[in-house]
Parts: sequence; C-alpha cells; structure tokens
Amino acid sequence: MTGTTLLNGVSIRPFRLEQRYAYGFLLSDGRARVLIIPDELYGWQPPAFVCDVDLAVLPSGVFETNPRTGHRRIPANHPIFDSEATFAQTLAMVEQIKPRRVYFTHIEAIDMVDHGELLGLAAQLGASGRYGQVTFAWDTLRVEC
Repeated sequence: MTGTTLLNGVSIRPFRLEQRYAYGFLLSDGRARVLIIPDELYGWQPPAFVCDVDLAVLPSGVFETNPRTGHRRIPANHPIFDSEATFAQTLAMVEQIKPRRVYFTHIEAIDMVDHGELLGLAAQLGASGRYGQVTFAWDTLRVEC
C-alpha cells in the first residue's frame, strides 16, 4: 500500500511499520496533522514525515513495570519482548515524534494498570514537557482535533 488518498478534504497517507503486515496512517486536512498507529510498534523507528504532528494515537505497549512503583512485573527475558514494544520503548518513540498531544490506546487488562494510575501517569508525563499533552484512551473516548 503506497501513495496518499484524499477523502472529504483529508489526505490519508498509509505507511508500513517494521512488522510488514502492519500500517500506520498520517492524516492531514491542511490545518492539523494526525498520526494513527493501531498496533505493532515493535522495532519501528519514526520517520521524519511523522514528526511534529498535532496528535498521535499510539498503542501504549507492554507495561513491563508498574508505572507508579517502578516494580518489575514481567521478567526482562520474557519472550513477549521479542515481539511487543514496551511502554518505555513507546515513550522513546513519542519523544522522537514530538506530538502536541498523544493518546495511548491498546491498554491490556493483563497490564494490571488501573484508571487512577493511568490518570496520574498521564499528568506526570505531560508535566515533564517531553511528550506533549498525554491521555490514556478509554472505551467511548471521542477526540476532537
């Protein structure tokens, strides 16, 4: 899949991720640029054309440690890390992309991070100035850009 499609005044540019079966999408209406990657960040390096977007919607990655306590939840040598990006790796990508706002999605129940912890983590990350305005998505969330 290559090339850009124009739909209702929005250009949609699909691009392959490192996992060759997965795609991300860069959308632009001339005023705002939105990066959407539904899943599969493992091994991906953000190209220059996705940087400095107004909004990035990205999977959070695996929470290998508890974000509040830093306690390791998953052993460092676990095989999941051979195919899934960690939350720390995702944050490093966000630092490269430099979005004004970022929404983290694909939050797994197995990560055992509750809503309160995510709210606190979003506030902490946003206050750091390194990631833009941070929000963790929830079911029925609506985003305006």
